[in-house]
Amino acid sequence: MEKTIEETKQDFQVIENINTEEYEKDEVTSRIIDRVYVNVTTKDGSEPQISDEEIREYIKRGNLKNPYTVVHGLDLVLDGKDIEISYDLAPAPFDRIRRITGYLVGTMDRWNDAKTSEEADRVKHSVNL
Repeated sequence: MEKTIEETKQDFQVIENINTEEYEKDEVTSRIIDRVYVNVTTKDGSEPQISDEEIREYIKRGNLKNPYTVVHGLDLVLDGKDIEISYDLAPAPFDRIRRITGYLVGTMDRWNDAKTSEEADRVKHSVNL
């Protein structure tokens, strides 16, 4: 049995109220440290007690664990002695790799004239979708 639009709206209203009540208990502070946006949330509603040096160490840890990108944002949730860490990472650069004349290559800029000519003489097939 499908719900009516009104019943669905009521369900969403209940969910909104639950989420709002839970969020109002948390204390959130935001700052920028070393060009990284940092949000610190405490579960008990108290003022966050975390130093900039500790936050810098979490940023450093994120950069070490993700060597092909950079940490742009950091969300820390303090719950007593536990800390939940979420990183917002910059998009990783992506190199396109193609198979051309039997070689897997990203670009042809380092090819000699003979290999470039071979690629130009290839029959190029199209894909109709």
